[in-house]
This record gives sequence, C-alpha cells and structure tokens, in this order.
Amino acid sequence: MASLTLRCSSTAYGNAGIPTPTIRTGADRGRSSVMSLRTRLALLLLTTIVLADGCHRPTLDHSELAAIRSGAVRLMRMQATQPSHDEPASDDWPIAIQQLRPDRVIVRQQSVYIITTSWFDGGWGYYVTHDRSATALPNVCYRPIGKDVYWHDSC
Repeated sequence: MASLTLRCSSTAYGNAGIPTPTIRTGADRGRSSVMSLRTRLALLLLTTIVLADGCHRPTLDHSELAAIRSGAVRLMRMQATQPSHDEPASDDWPIAIQQLRPDRVIVRQQSVYIITTSWFDGGWGYYVTHDRSATALPNVCYRPIGKDVYWHDSC
C-alpha cells in the first residue's frame, strides 16, 4: 500500500525546509522515494481527464429544456423545407440553443443533436427527438432529462 507524505528535505529539489511530496511503498522497505516526473505527469493527465469529465452536465431547468426543445423543433421544421441545412450556421440557431454555446448542431428529419463538447466518440450534449429510436447510437448513451430532450454522455 502506497502512502503520500509531505516531508521537509534539503535534498529533494534543493529547497531546504519546503515540503516536498514523496511516496512510500512497502517495496521501499523504509526508504523514501520521490515521485518521478513520469508519475507526476500521469497523475496530472488523469486529474485533468477526471475534472474535464466532471464539467459536462446538462441543465435540468424545465423552462430552459422547453426552450431547447422548442428551438430544436424549429430547426427540424427548417430542415424539412431546406434539406441542405443539416448543420446550420450558428446565426441560424435559436437563442436557447445559442446560449448553450455548442460546438456543433446537427439537424435531421426526426432529431437534433446539440453537441456542447466534442470528443472522439461524439462528445456530450443534448439530443432532441419525438422518436428516440431515430438515433443510431446505443440507448445507454442517452438519458431523458425533459420532454423529448435527452442528455448524450460520452460513451
């Protein structure tokens, strides 16, 4: 079992009296070892990923969700009359959708994807549809948060 301790050391990094993190493990048999740069970078990367993932949360405010749904329905109607507008310009997005500051908005006949944060697997965002089976992604990726509004998690 490893334990992290703060220890004042004049040898670690040459800063006498400044606490420096060290990790002690059973394998050290009483010796202390300073965390390597590689370990620090791995912990920094892991912390960044965990914190970034924790920032992706949908709004649960009923009035905001109703406005998002209403805006998405407007986009679906626009797409029905102008099929080439499957990724409308941000100026064409309804105000409720613009306020989400999405990376992309993709409009289909039966659905609207509002991608708030892109990621290699699709990212996070809102999915608005009257027919949930219209999506090509697995149901585990979506959870209902309002009438015809779903939150898409990275999956």
